[in-house]
Amino acid sequence: MPASNKTFGFTQTQIAERSGLHQSHISKYLTGKSIPTLYNVQKIANACDVSIEEVSHYILDRYNERKGK
Repeated sequence: MPASNKTFGFTQTQIAERSGLHQSHISKYLTGKSIPTLYNVQKIANACDVSIEEVSHYILDRYNERKGK
């Protein structure tokens, strides 16, 4: 996550609370350790008031960085 520890203006804990997803899953998604289902991408997008596309790009960028792509 960025140095501010916020993604789309929210902490991982806030995103978890707002989306109804477990914080450990949010952490894995936002650090590129795991790829969420489209349903969970939508939940994160709704929780952060951003588009599914923004969330998808963010998560895939982190995932590709971890994989060295």
